Amino acid sequence: MSADIVRLRRYGHFLEQQQITCIQETNRGLLARYYNQELCHLTVNSQRQEKNALEHFFNWGNEMGHFLTSSTLITSFDYPKVFYPEPDPLEESVINAIRDNIHVLPEPLQLMFILGFWLGTRPSELCHLRKDCLKLDPDGTTWWVEFKRKKRSDEHRLPVTTDIVSLIQKQQTYINGVFGEDYSYLFCHYQQLKKIHYPSYPFMKPIKRPPIVISSSNPMVKTINDLIEKCNIQDSNGKLVKFTGAILRPSRATHLINNGFSLDFVRIWLKHRNERTTRRHYTRYEPGQLLDVATVMANVDQEFYPYDSNPESLNPESLRQNPELHELDGLTMLNGEPLYGYCSFRQFCPYNFGRCYICGHHVASADKLSHYKYQLEQLKIKEEIAFSHGSSEILQSYQQLVNALESIIDALEGTDE
Repeated sequence: MSADIVRLRRYGHFLEQQQITCIQETNRGLLARYYNQELCHLTVNSQRQEKNALEHFFNWGNEMGHFLTSSTLITSFDYPKVFYPEPDPLEESVINAIRDNIHVLPEPLQLMFILGFWLGTRPSELCHLRKDCLKLDPDGTTWWVEFKRKKRSDEHRLPVTTDIVSLIQKQQTYINGVFGEDYSYLFCHYQQLKKIHYPSYPFMKPIKRPPIVISSSNPMVKTINDLIEKCNIQDSNGKLVKFTGAILRPSRATHLINNGFSLDFVRIWLKHRNERTTRRHYTRYEPGQLLDVATVMANVDQEFYPYDSNPESLNPESLRQNPELHELDGLTMLNGEPLYGYCSFRQFCPYNFGRCYICGHHVASADKLSHYKYQLEQLKIKEEIAFSHGSSEILQSYQQLVNALESIIDALEGTDE
């Protein structure tokens, strides 16, 4: 709450400049000026925090009866969209090169890489694997590795091959011999891993604690980077590969996809609730495997936005690189229906918020064509219900959305002719 109060000072100074003396005089037009004048220079995260503080303030004032403002002063559309970078997993050639040479490293560090890649764990999950993580099915047919997921604080288990089982059992024997059976982790930290002692690291000293998670201090990451440098392992751009512990998770996901496993299988393997999380953050498809959402786009005016050339009003080199393009996926219309596509306005929306499909700034993405068709079917049903109940205002709203969706669908389907 104290942090919110600090953020509200900026808005208080703005109200003084605008000679506003009553909170109830606040409207979306005033907020639009505030966002454009006072928040435009802030980072996306700072803008979201400022707007979140304002939204909490308005909600608090209305609930406590201190003032009365519109319930739609700030909506989800007003928060700047967070753009996530594309995943940058290790290429297959890089993974194979590491595998071909990893046998020269100390066995515990070999296993950390092999197991981290196979399971697709986060660095902290790999470092804190329990020594008793290996489980056998009651029927004796399948071995599993169970581990605690830090992000969700729950358990996950994945099958492992007999080769990996043998390596884990060997590591269990090793760690018991070094620290005794009371040490509960499968791996430990190591000191004195100097590059000049690659690859055997004869002075490597085991420390009775889990490996440090941070890449710069993690023993497995340090030795894999030594291996990459000594073996001159390069990516397809001819650059020396930079390895981190966090790269194993997207690398495993992309490896599974490229070897024929479905996106839903990868989602289950990584234990994501939403398939979109898997697709956006952890997988990179081969060219042509998916229709690029920026390849074919159209708005309600049936203007096409091809990947290589955009309207002069947007003026970027490509839609993918356009920082003004606001992804709408995950947001909803005012009637609760999900939104799909992009907004080329990318500013605070003082009009049409929640009714993006009828707005000229809306850009529809081709890979959501089936979603648009399904929405059209549902809206036509609601349109009939509104007509039967004689609700002219709601009926007009549905008719506008139906007409807009029909135009979008016709435009997208026309690109195949």
